[in-house]
Amino acid sequence: MAEDEFATVSQLANTFQDRKVVELALGAKDRFCQQGDLDSAADAIRVTVSAKCALLEDAIQVAKDGVSLCQPNARGRQLGTQRAEAKMWLAFAEAVEGMNLAECVSEAIVAAEKAHNYFSSNGDDRLRVEVCAVLTQLRLSRGENKDMELAQKSAELAMEVSETMNVRCRGRALLARGAVAFPNWQPYAEKALELALDLEDLLLEVEVRLSMARWWAHVEEHESSLGQANEALDMLQEQGAGCHRQIAATQLACNALVELGAADQGGNRPQFAKALRLSQELLRLAEMEGSEVVRILASRHLIQTQIACSEARKAIETGKETLQWCLKRKPSRDYHCEAQILQTILQAQAQLPNGSQTEEIEHTCGLSLAMIQQLVCSDAGRSQAVELMIQVLKSFTLLGKPLEAWATASQLRELVRDSTSQAP
Repeated sequence: MAEDEFATVSQLANTFQDRKVVELALGAKDRFCQQGDLDSAADAIRVTVSAKCALLEDAIQVAKDGVSLCQPNARGRQLGTQRAEAKMWLAFAEAVEGMNLAECVSEAIVAAEKAHNYFSSNGDDRLRVEVCAVLTQLRLSRGENKDMELAQKSAELAMEVSETMNVRCRGRALLARGAVAFPNWQPYAEKALELALDLEDLLLEVEVRLSMARWWAHVEEHESSLGQANEALDMLQEQGAGCHRQIAATQLACNALVELGAADQGGNRPQFAKALRLSQELLRLAEMEGSEVVRILASRHLIQTQIACSEARKAIETGKETLQWCLKRKPSRDYHCEAQILQTILQAQAQLPNGSQTEEIEHTCGLSLAMIQQLVCSDAGRSQAVELMIQVLKSFTLLGKPLEAWATASQLRELVRDSTSQAP
């Protein structure tokens, strides 16, 4: 029964039905565990992690719970648990990569290396390729010491091991190779896209197109970036993918439109209007069907687009509305979300003519300084606190308040010093 259910889950995963995938995959995992089949349970957890990352939900705890399942107990380690544990470590690394959690990257790299050692020793080439692709992205995101060199080796190994494969993990290997080959990424991305089209793998195709949109943007080829982002967005909408799946494609499309509009010497700048329409549609969908996190992200994106399109007053209005919604939505406040909105409000206020919003800016700075005190109470909030403090410093400087700016700079210096001393 669990095997049949999991087969259904695998089919649903390629149609972007993430909520249903999570429900069925967790059910299959429980039944696999009851049967003592931890290897299959690990497969179900990896699928769950992937869907939860797409939903912008906590995938980390799911992966950690999976690792705990494989720990030795009073009766000793069960047969087959070692391979399952390696898959669980891979799931944890995939969760950190998928959620882009900088504070967990080092731990994820250690987990992925453990998984790779097992897969390499036992000749599991497909999983070895997948873990190498994840390791490449994690090392690139950390960027410390020899990370670039090690990322290069991981990507090359993924390419070598997957040479004769014609499955999704080959596409991931090509994307990993493209990432370390930047700015010469295009041949690898085009091969990955060709593979996705041959396999009719919609998930892989969207992943490839979004990667291409990002890479084109990095080299300031905004027309090409817009083309790939629009292709991905059209696919997602045709498949009925939820708002959470459309955020990345919408952001990339809007960023490209803003850049094209900024370069347009004409008066109307229709690209700005298109970017605003896309952003407003994303927020409308988020309000209808999205989670709280998705709505916050959609609101923040609209504010940033309004700022980029020189609509600062509208951005401030959107920011205030969103902040009020944040404060009312539940008893336990989400300081991270509120800090992000305060930061964007300060950015919008900085665009207004000097003196027109002095009291408003001072009020927002006061709220931000109070928020910073809340953020520094948790290790995970320190980087957010630093970002918000920098924006407060810019605002006080803009207002011509040297004493407040000096006090803020001193606090920022202490905060950075504390963050550095507590870094692993």
